[in-house]
Amino acid sequence: MPRKQARFTFQDGGAIRDLDHFLKEIREFGGRGPMQTYFRGQGELVEQLMPSIGREQYYAGKSVTFTEKQERSLLKRFRRYAYEYFKRVPTEWETLFLARHHGLPTRLLDWTSNPLVALYFAASHQSDDIARSAPAGRQRKLDVDGTVWAISRREADHDSIDVLVEGPSPLDIRGIRVGYPVNPSPRITAQSGVFTLHGDPWADLVKCAAKAYDGDELDINRLNRWTVPAANKTNIILDLGRVAINSRTLFPDLDGLARGLWETEVIRSTFKRGNTR
Repeated sequence: MPRKQARFTFQDGGAIRDLDHFLKEIREFGGRGPMQTYFRGQGELVEQLMPSIGREQYYAGKSVTFTEKQERSLLKRFRRYAYEYFKRVPTEWETLFLARHHGLPTRLLDWTSNPLVALYFAASHQSDDIARSAPAGRQRKLDVDGTVWAISRREADHDSIDVLVEGPSPLDIRGIRVGYPVNPSPRITAQSGVFTLHGDPWADLVKCAAKAYDGDELDINRLNRWTVPAANKTNIILDLGRVAINSRTLFPDLDGLARGLWETEVIRSTFKRGNTR
């Protein structure tokens, strides 16, 4: 008997004008029912969406896209060296989450159940590379369009990924699955973190829309993308600050405190000069 097939759709949602407009858009996307929706914000204009292991990595003037063999090798070595910190061998799931949290490219994509958190990252994310590449280094970091993504979870008969049990290996799970992380940091809790695990992390999620998956290998039914124009970022950041979405609340540590203080000072200084951009 053939296995039941499933697909998801993709749609561009246009440009976000302000916080009120964004809230209207996500209400229309999520509907009024109990549908589970998750969001992701990126400070640049992004056309493709894939986990970090599938993206090109740059170092020392060189670039490479890692293979599956290299991915397994990186995680194995991370797991071995992490013994010093755990005083035991971490599980494969612990290894994957910790590796992602500390910057190793993995097949996980980070999402949040709080749409305002995603909007914050789309409107405030900084890129020194973008600023430096501008003519005479004069392009400001907020002069770059941002992106907000959203997915809705499909109703399915199969259970969620259980990260608390051993087996199967996360690297052997097929399709696109939604899961809830073992939280190695208060940041993940503060940011309402969720993840998608990608059986093919080298595939652009946008291009995977309408592709047929076995029903028990697909946990999403819709993918949406909005643009956050650079011209609207400052006012969005101000509105988010009024509802306590800022670096100090999203990064509950000294790094977040320091970042929140100087970001606020930048905004204040800009307004004193009568320049909101």
